[in-house]
Amino acid sequence: MTRHLQKTSKALSHVRAIEEPVKFIREHYHRQISIDELAELAHMSVSALERRFKKHLAKTPNQFINEVRLENARKLLIETQLPISQVAYQCGFSEPSYFSKQFWRLFGEIPSQMRSQLGD
Repeated sequence: MTRHLQKTSKALSHVRAIEEPVKFIREHYHRQISIDELAELAHMSVSALERRFKKHLAKTPNQFINEVRLENARKLLIETQLPISQVAYQCGFSEPSYFSKQFWRLFGEIPSQMRSQLGD
């Protein structure tokens, strides 16, 4: 029983190690975020951080940042009438064309298609 609790406690501490970087990404997705910055927040090396993200979230820190940005962009596209390029910039993308490409990869449609379907 004690061994099981120690294993569980150790597993939880590994998950907790990425809580701060995940929270930071969700709060600062709109600006440039470096993996070094996230690793420092988690008090671990970049490679250890990347391994933890892969293990617990099944994606790299960069993939997670991208998904958070895209989810927030989708919310802005639905809730506002901001131009698509402005939505892209506000969500941390420096190129609207790259934003559209990434949006299509995650959601299966480009931002303008999604927005036009809302008007139907």
